[in-house]
Amino acid sequence: MQILLRLAKLNESDDSLEKVSEFPVIVESLKCLCNIVFNSQMAQQLSLELNLAAKLCNLLRKCKDRKFISDIKCFDLRLLFLLSLLHTDIRSQLRYELQGLPLLTQILESAFSIKWTDEYESAIDHNGPPLSPQETDCAIEALKALFNVTVDSWKVHKESDSHQFRVMAAVLRHCLLIAGPTEDKTEELHSNAVNLLSNVPVSCLDVLICPLTHEETAQESTTLDELPSDKTAEKETVLKTSAVVYNGMNMAAIHVLLHFMEKRIDKGSSYREGLTPVLSLLTECSRAHRNIRKFLKDQVIA
Repeated sequence: MQILLRLAKLNESDDSLEKVSEFPVIVESLKCLCNIVFNSQMAQQLSLELNLAAKLCNLLRKCKDRKFISDIKCFDLRLLFLLSLLHTDIRSQLRYELQGLPLLTQILESAFSIKWTDEYESAIDHNGPPLSPQETDCAIEALKALFNVTVDSWKVHKESDSHQFRVMAAVLRHCLLIAGPTEDKTEELHSNAVNLLSNVPVSCLDVLICPLTHEETAQESTTLDELPSDKTAEKETVLKTSAVVYNGMNMAAIHVLLHFMEKRIDKGSSYREGLTPVLSLLTECSRAHRNIRKFLKDQVIA
């Protein structure tokens, strides 16, 4: 494992990622570490003793603002996810000592190329290209790692954490309003976003809706119930190009959650795995936020 750590540039003495020629070796070393850690209890114990989680976070910080190293980030994040899945005590280390919440949120911001227009609002380019396969894979791994880091956060969190959770929720709103390279990848991306939103304290979910921008106010906004229920393609187009408005608020992200649930129902997904996360999320949102509750009521009754 020590050899693999050195080849993966996980030792603290390795200060930079300047040699592009070394990137394939780093990626393959991280892949080997993922397999070894997943299949060996001894490797899992060694990971604790070698403080592998801290080394992985250090490598992520080197990757954070760099281009052309998506594979390194992806397998670094996958290994971080495995460690936090297999060792619950690592979750606390990641959350507090290693500042995993802001670090992983920044990885998502980078993957989505987010441009902030306000504290918790980002610009959505409805005519932009979908995420690349590499960006999508990185985002999915980051979402999975963040889920482990934030498990039970909705039960116990400090008031000082609220800002960070709101930033993360705003990033997840952005995630719901963009598409991956394929329909299946988009669903996987949104599914992981729904799972993570379930860990966000309900008081911080208000950022899923936001006041209309000047551009949206100037345009004729559309509510999707004007379209026949069988016009799925038209609904997808409207969702991408128009604001879904209720009481002066942009409800597009909430409508995406509803549409996501409808697709799961149409596919005959199992209640526990396919429907419970999104149904629980919508329930908690409606209990805590009046505009969301009234919007959902109108959509369901319609």
